[in-house]
Amino acid sequence: MSQSLPSLESRGPAAIVRGEPETGKPRSWASAAAITEGGPGGLQERLTLFATWVCAMSFGFSLLMFIVLVATGCITVGQFVAQPSNQIHQVANVALLVGALLGRFTRMSRRALEMFDIALILIVTWIFGLLFMSVPPRMRPELVATLTTMTICVFRAVLIPSTTLRTLILTGLGAAPSVVVAWLVHRDPSFIDIAEGRVSHLSITLNIGIWWLLQVVVATLTTRVIYGLRQRVREARQFGQYVLEQRLGEGGMGVVYRASHALLRRPTAIKLLAKQQVGERALQRFSREVRLTARLTHPNTVTIYDYGRTEEGVFYYAMELLDGIDLQELVRLRGPMPAARVRHVLVQIGQALAEAHAIGLIHRDVKPANIMLCSQIGRHDVAKLLDFGLVKDLEESDVNHSASQALTGTPLYMAPEAITSPDTIDVRADLYALGAVGYFLLVGAPVFDGRTTVEVCTHHMHTIPTPPSERLGSPLPAGLERVLMRCLSKKPAERFQSADSLVIELLGLGDVEPWTPANAEVQWISEKDLREESRKESADIAPAATQGTVSPTLPSLSAAALNIDWRSR
Repeated sequence: MSQSLPSLESRGPAAIVRGEPETGKPRSWASAAAITEGGPGGLQERLTLFATWVCAMSFGFSLLMFIVLVATGCITVGQFVAQPSNQIHQVANVALLVGALLGRFTRMSRRALEMFDIALILIVTWIFGLLFMSVPPRMRPELVATLTTMTICVFRAVLIPSTTLRTLILTGLGAAPSVVVAWLVHRDPSFIDIAEGRVSHLSITLNIGIWWLLQVVVATLTTRVIYGLRQRVREARQFGQYVLEQRLGEGGMGVVYRASHALLRRPTAIKLLAKQQVGERALQRFSREVRLTARLTHPNTVTIYDYGRTEEGVFYYAMELLDGIDLQELVRLRGPMPAARVRHVLVQIGQALAEAHAIGLIHRDVKPANIMLCSQIGRHDVAKLLDFGLVKDLEESDVNHSASQALTGTPLYMAPEAITSPDTIDVRADLYALGAVGYFLLVGAPVFDGRTTVEVCTHHMHTIPTPPSERLGSPLPAGLERVLMRCLSKKPAERFQSADSLVIELLGLGDVEPWTPANAEVQWISEKDLREESRKESADIAPAATQGTVSPTLPSLSAAALNIDWRSR
């Protein structure tokens, strides 16, 4: 059924994630980025964090040593600065700082990130190895080198997504300086006095070799365990051929995630609903939503790709992922829209409804949050009708799936007959709602305000709407205002009798300026910041969406659909 980005999208837009395409070629041991959940961006973030933290620890250690040695009189400031080991240490700090800054302020390709990972671990460990080779043998520099390389290598294994083979090779090379230090520092004399005993040069090197092996084993096992957990999480987030990536929002009928097809890598939106959340009846309605909406092919209706149900009873369907913003958010952030743009939107949605009505489907939840303005194939302000979750099939005779005795829809955009006799509604209820959407876009507020659902519904049944020009306090095209007021007639017989007739009337208005592609492009560019703001708000709100229930105040009515079954009263 329709792609229910609607209720979810009322919390923010769904944006296409652009990344480097998969080539399909086999990955070598060097392909760290191949297993990152977030793609190149996620790997770069991890590498930057690794460089930053190791830099902070290294710099902090050198600062602490400086304070201790100078404060205890063991060394002067000049002597400390002149020490070769300190100078090499600062070179390591600078290398780490450069790595952190590169990760923070440059955008690297997948291949560059893979090489950056290799260079970062090897350059840092070998610089520290050179540092410890300048330390006197009596201070056992090979032990300090072992501790240092182990810390760095294990930290990398924990933080950087990698295959076990890649970690095995990089840790083997990164931990090697400790063995080199042991061999070179103690090569002369042949025997070294340690704790009143004599230890051979070779035995010290072999002892550090055991610790080198331990580093490799620990780091590799760490990667193997963490990688295995990542794979299990990834499998748990897989629905059919789709892998969930990020939650976009949550509505009354389900949750929407950004996802990608496991083979095609096509950006997709997945809507899913668990049986335990709402029960079998709602799940059946959700499944029916998909089957009915899949019959729609109009370019202004969101396209459905696929659907299915997991063994755990979670129903899902895949739809096109849109780059845009819903009208509820757009008006909230920017205010009323110009008349020419409003007509442009209404014509597109009217045409989408005409197709649905022609095959016997009524949407029943046309509202600003269920309409997105998108950019597709170089065209801006492409309107998409979403969420046929409350759709009614005019040919449906099964009372278990009909609207009989049920009040269904969104109160702020609900036709009077949908309130008084929901089992008798027809296509004209959608036209009433579309008129209410147009009113909202022109005025920046719904047709009727109210503190409760009952108050809003009462207005729809009995109150004559205030003309948009009076409500706005400025003149509007008389023809467009006349069309909207006709859509908002209390009696269905006084409205347009079909979506086609409404579209023809809108296109024939002579007092409304045309909304050209140039107009749309200028508007789209000017609203870029608004879409970004909406995305950020959506990201902030989505994680908290499951923590509680929205109270039934008026603001929630504009985004949430109402479904009251009078048989349970």
